[in-house]
Amino acid sequence: MFGKCLATAVMVFICSSHLTASAEEIFRDPPSMAFRVGGTLTINQELITDVYGMGYEFTVTRRDEDGTQFILATETVSLGDPDVYATDIPIYDENNQPGGAKIGDTAFIHVYKDGLELSLTLPPGGEVTIGNRGEVEGVDLEVRNPVLFVKPYFEKVTSRGGTLRIEITKVGKDDVNWITETDETWLTIIGGTPGFNNGTVIVEYEGNIGDPRDAVVTISETDTSGERNSATVFPPTVVLRQEGTVADIDNSGMVDLKDVISALKVLAGMDVTDEMVRTDYIASGADVNRDNRIGLEEVL
Repeated sequence: MFGKCLATAVMVFICSSHLTASAEEIFRDPPSMAFRVGGTLTINQELITDVYGMGYEFTVTRRDEDGTQFILATETVSLGDPDVYATDIPIYDENNQPGGAKIGDTAFIHVYKDGLELSLTLPPGGEVTIGNRGEVEGVDLEVRNPVLFVKPYFEKVTSRGGTLRIEITKVGKDDVNWITETDETWLTIIGGTPGFNNGTVIVEYEGNIGDPRDAVVTISETDTSGERNSATVFPPTVVLRQEGTVADIDNSGMVDLKDVISALKVLAGMDVTDEMVRTDYIASGADVNRDNRIGLEEVL
């Protein structure tokens, strides 16, 4: 971690002669009413380049007197070097920045990839101390275990059967073997598992002729030999939410005996009115098995 440096608009004092070009970037144009932290991000000894372009986001929180955390009004700094991050933390001022951080407070840096938080190992918990206005602190961030990023983490589908693709991307130098599992009987993993590093999992789901339902697919590492930290999976589960099918044939807002009678009349070839069979039957979702006609499936 680099030391703190007090900077003015005229000159920037750099505390260490060992700063890289990337690290020096965070000391340019320091804020006058804020405390800046910035530096590099390394995941499992692999330096992440183009941190913002790769979907990484950085925020800072601090603890209040009640022990709860809240997000400060931080501002992402636009730097010339894309391989470093920087965040300006407004410092408390009774008149101009009453919601700012107080000097000496403990703060916590958080790193997110595509909206999901990574677990920082250096500094431990992402902990830093708030400095003075115009001060800059170089804080290099490290995640020492490989990370598996999973997309999507949530998917909503219609009541029809179909397939879902789950993309898994590994970040970090170490290889990772993983597996996907589900306990739901209406869900079947038909391809892509077990997997190695990057992969695509194919999940097949049945049509739903009942109430809306959820299924969970779990992703986990299978090799924990002790030679390195276990891989972090973000997120460790994928939720599939499937719409239900309601055989409300007469559009009354409920499924009752009248719907059964209407369906049986159609099956018997008897005449029915618009009040007995809704005019938007095919598009309404009342067609339980999606065959574009009224059949025994709707009766049952």
